[in-house]
Amino acid sequence: MKKILVIEDNLDIRENICETLELYDYETFEAENGEVGIQIAKREIPDIIICDIMMPGIDGYEVLEVLRQDEETAGIPLVFLTAKAEVKDFRKGLRLGADDYITKPFSESELIHTIEIRLKRLDSFKKAFENEESAEQSAKQVSLSELLDLGNRELKEFKKKEFVFHEGNWASYLFFLKSGAVKTFRLHDDGKELITEIYKKGSYFGYYALLKDAPYQDYAVCLEDSEIIMIPKKGFLHITYNNINIAKKFIRILSNDVDDKEQQLLHMAYDNLKQRVIRTLLDLYEKYKDDQFPEASIKLTREEISKYIGTARESFIRIMSDLNKSGLIEIKDGVICIDDPKGLQSLLI
Repeated sequence: MKKILVIEDNLDIRENICETLELYDYETFEAENGEVGIQIAKREIPDIIICDIMMPGIDGYEVLEVLRQDEETAGIPLVFLTAKAEVKDFRKGLRLGADDYITKPFSESELIHTIEIRLKRLDSFKKAFENEESAEQSAKQVSLSELLDLGNRELKEFKKKEFVFHEGNWASYLFFLKSGAVKTFRLHDDGKELITEIYKKGSYFGYYALLKDAPYQDYAVCLEDSEIIMIPKKGFLHITYNNINIAKKFIRILSNDVDDKEQQLLHMAYDNLKQRVIRTLLDLYEKYKDDQFPEASIKLTREEISKYIGTARESFIRIMSDLNKSGLIEIKDGVICIDDPKGLQSLLI
């Protein structure tokens, strides 16, 4: 039996609505004002709420705002009762998230018809959500590597400093880094290099150009000996267009990439150089750390990291020297070891 909450300060109207609804086999709850209505809504979690707008104390608009801010009641359809048919009242309610209006006076058929439509839509939404949730759970149980069948793809070995692709090459593969490390970079007109990303084991790269059906916009070169699985463009696009789970996973990857780049640009614009160096070290720490050990060894030259930050090598070295003296990092044979990531993070607060 569906539950309906009626919030109406006029006793005759409230009782009339409830009696009508009970004739159609609905369970009803009554509230004589907005405050009581909110309490009942949070306690009973009705399937739909019918609420008068003009009430003393907490009016219908305030009831709607409170309920929409609570996770438990935010999705309950709410239908306003109003004696005012002005457009501005309708618009205000819709802006706040009202689902429908019934204008007083109303007929029995109008009341029941409005409720039935809202409940049908709610049931359809719940079914769609359950199906979506079921699909999400199924997708979580199957890894992206299994969906892409990486075990049966071409595996190629690359030497340190060997190029995977060049700027201007037409995109022809999706790459999965099985082992090693790869950087992508762009060249300025004067020949200066800006590292756009550093990929470690377990990363996918090259998908931007594939999805855009365009040439690569940067260079990709191995920072160390690497094993890379290569998924041909035709096969990747075919399974992406025909498998919603793969499409969703790459949409998430792209969305996260966009968020990361926006944050990176924000910090590049407003952080001082020391803050930019620390953020870059923490970013690299996440890429290089081993789950079994708290520390991470970054096997990049100081010149490469300075290019990743977009600053002069000399300035970067000066700040690294200060961090080394403070004991937050350690430099051994050209390898940067981050011993205290929390200490580094504290410098950004």
